[in-house]
Amino acid sequence: MNIETYYVPIRIRALKFASVYRLNTGNHSYMIDSGMDRTAMEFLESNGLDFKSINAIILTHMHIDHIGGAKSVQEKYGIPVYINSRDREKVLSIQNDISGFLRYSKTFLAEMGVPGNMTEAMGENHPIAAELNNYEHVDLEVFEKMPSTLNEIEYFHVPGHSPGSTCFLPKNSGVIFTGDHILQRITPNISYYDEKEDMLMEYIESLNKTKAMGKEKAFPGHGEPFEGINERIDQIISHHNERIREIGSILEDGKKTAYEVATKMHWSRGRTMDSMNLMERNFAVGEAIAHLRYMENKGYAESHLIGGIRYYRSVL
Repeated sequence: MNIETYYVPIRIRALKFASVYRLNTGNHSYMIDSGMDRTAMEFLESNGLDFKSINAIILTHMHIDHIGGAKSVQEKYGIPVYINSRDREKVLSIQNDISGFLRYSKTFLAEMGVPGNMTEAMGENHPIAAELNNYEHVDLEVFEKMPSTLNEIEYFHVPGHSPGSTCFLPKNSGVIFTGDHILQRITPNISYYDEKEDMLMEYIESLNKTKAMGKEKAFPGHGEPFEGINERIDQIISHHNERIREIGSILEDGKKTAYEVATKMHWSRGRTMDSMNLMERNFAVGEAIAHLRYMENKGYAESHLIGGIRYYRSVL
């Protein structure tokens, strides 16, 4: 087994690079993730990745900095692209009704308390909305439809960072390709994908399942490969427990919208909502929503829709 790592530049300020891998099992070669857009293919070509040797592109999840480069590679080289069925369904729903997705994004942000003068701008700068061209035409298949000859890799569904987030495990090895399920230096963003799914609950369950696997080395979606996976999982779970306590304290002052909660949360590098760009504000509000939804399902908080806006309050 041979693994080549490429650090592909992306237009996300907090990340800067996405990690793309070429995995050669001896019989086949796989490209794991694809960067953010066409420039990823051009970067990989100029850095020696031989696309003609690639049998399949396998995507850890649907986010633009992992899926966005697949369309260009598919168009130029005809390489099939595979993704988990839950993420494929999300992408297809966007492809089939782009205007509906944009309307939904803006309406939902308004319900979450985003001020009227900001909902339009945030909706248009949602990470999906801002990169629709790279979602619109990529042709995705599910892992179950991969040829039976490409069976050197196991697929482990780890919903949370996205509904279909997936880890890849080359057989007979101690390594795991985690995508953004587990990152070493930053805590993966957990957000929302509809009005009901509790993505934080799914994420914590997925982390505990991954911990039970006892893998030795992670190849993440951002940053360098690292060891100490289980210790990192403990740190991430501790971070989310601290977030829950923080939000509980914020709600003690009375009912708040998700947007108001996000403005009062402590963010990395001392950033505030005012200092964030529009994409980062989407991430922040999504993170607040995911934690509030988890807290509500756990009985720590409750919400009520008042005048079309959802307010949360602590019940502890």
